Amino acid sequence: MSGIAGILYFDSDPDPRPAVSYLVNAMSHRGPEGNSLWIKNNVGFGHCLLHSTPESFHENLPHTDAPSNLTITADARIDNRNELIAKIGLHKRENACLGDSELILEAYKKWGKDCACQLMGDFAFAIWDQRQKILYCARDHLGAKSLAFVCNEQFFAFASESEALLSLPGISSKPNEELIAHFLVPAFQDFNPRKSWLSEVDGLMAGESLVLTPEGKPSIHKYWQLGPPEQEDSYVSELESREAFLEIFSEAVRCRLRTAGNPAAMMSGGMDSASIRAMIGRILPEMPGKTLHTYSAIADSPDSCIESQCIESLTTTLGEHAHFVSVPSFKGMITLEDVIDAAWSKPHPVDNSLLLPAMMCLAASRQNHRTMFHGVSGDLTTETPLRYIAYFLRQGHLMRAWKECRLASRHHTYMHIPGPFKILAQNAWSAWATPSLKLLRSNMMWQKSESPLKNSIISPEFARKINLSEHLRAQQSRAIKYPKSHKYSHLAHGIVSGLAGYGRVAGRYGVDLRDPWADRRVLDFFQRLPLEYKIKDGWTKYIVRMAFASDLNKKVCRRRGKEHLGWNFAHSVMESSREFVCSRLQGDLGALEAYINRGVLEHMLNIYKSKNNDSNTLFLYDILTLLLWMERRY
Repeated sequence: MSGIAGILYFDSDPDPRPAVSYLVNAMSHRGPEGNSLWIKNNVGFGHCLLHSTPESFHENLPHTDAPSNLTITADARIDNRNELIAKIGLHKRENACLGDSELILEAYKKWGKDCACQLMGDFAFAIWDQRQKILYCARDHLGAKSLAFVCNEQFFAFASESEALLSLPGISSKPNEELIAHFLVPAFQDFNPRKSWLSEVDGLMAGESLVLTPEGKPSIHKYWQLGPPEQEDSYVSELESREAFLEIFSEAVRCRLRTAGNPAAMMSGGMDSASIRAMIGRILPEMPGKTLHTYSAIADSPDSCIESQCIESLTTTLGEHAHFVSVPSFKGMITLEDVIDAAWSKPHPVDNSLLLPAMMCLAASRQNHRTMFHGVSGDLTTETPLRYIAYFLRQGHLMRAWKECRLASRHHTYMHIPGPFKILAQNAWSAWATPSLKLLRSNMMWQKSESPLKNSIISPEFARKINLSEHLRAQQSRAIKYPKSHKYSHLAHGIVSGLAGYGRVAGRYGVDLRDPWADRRVLDFFQRLPLEYKIKDGWTKYIVRMAFASDLNKKVCRRRGKEHLGWNFAHSVMESSREFVCSRLQGDLGALEAYINRGVLEHMLNIYKSKNNDSNTLFLYDILTLLLWMERRY
């Protein structure tokens, strides 16, 4: 997880060096191996170096290719190296040490502004084309790497982190009110996804490229986006589908095992990280000298925690290479002081909800690990509709539908409570109710149910100012009228936001995160996979469970719950910070005052003071995080 930055002044007078220096210094945590600059007239690039691949030791970024007069700065891992080398016509043997950024430059030379379409992997990069006076930037298909930018009358500037751009003169720290509304009322999803938490800072979205012409007007192109597949794949048997999955998933993991040093993995007890662990176990014997290290949070009493038992079964053969912290005692590789420091020293509205992965990255960094696997995208990549049984009903497979209802009530993570008859009724409605009936029912339920804004922490005045109630109704109607587009936008946004959040907290500790579940080939496979292999007998991720049944303990493969220990981190911070929390939230809220319902906040604080262990504690943690973030920005 390197850091990149740059600036292009539209006037030739300003010297770019001070601005680029500000940007890279603001992100120096992303470059434990050092920072470097490149300056040419009114253009400047910067790079924060993290050695995460063997080839990166041979790279010197920013890099200029003298014959073509092209300069690049990049945070990239290119996975289809051999394919690109062949397509471009390079000699594989001579280019075995060719850096990924240099390979991107070669792709730009061959395909120009269409080069991003040819790349596979995680990347964000910028190329200055001196001959054409064009700046070209691109972000990978699923948004594993970030690229924020600002554009005004004086300059265009970009950076891996949006807050780094505040180091430039004239950039406002005013927050994005749409995201504040979403933060306070999570049901509100109708915000501009291009906008960052800072109102003046935008970002390239996943699968986008940007061209800045000499006239100073950026043009953004969507070179890839997630959508429904043209057709499903067909398999002659379940075994064939399983083998196809293993082939693709093994390649996704193998690409990410191209590491500098030993690989590490963030290990929970769920199927997503368990599958990564199993596949690494199959591949690593082919890589002499490589040893897997895992980082996990387990309960103080593992015997009473299924999550901890599953983690232990996944790490039992690793010995001292399995690293743990016990919660809530926080004995082991990190301390409670580490968690408190992460929460309050540099608070961020999203990142503070990711204390567990942040602490795994901190522990890995202390052991000098530069790369870490995780599986945050697994649930979304393998997602099946909650009302999947409606598919069988529409096809007339009534007996199969009833069988799935019975088994889903036993095995499905989210459907084992209602019982088979209620599951059948819900799916029958999804299968046969017309869109107009669904919209009518939705409107009736909206009128009868309590508004998401009732007793909300959001200020009524602020909600009226941004027409929040109207936005909520409109987005509900769109979800019913256009279910497919809603599904794919939800899926894409979920993957991108998960990867971006994990990437930010990892960058704080100089760690490069890698998620094989966010590999475009794996996502494409599951988009085309027939439903019968995605979910069967009530088991979600059916093909994954069957593919690794021989590698994993049965309690992992047949675990239906989603229990995890992440809440312990924020809860422990709040338990240890009572005086600080009360003093800050009872006092002057500053800029946050305009967005908060004081009466609701005081009610929550009274419950918190009484030491009742309820959800208000974690919600107050979020509110204080937002307050401290806004104070840090102003």
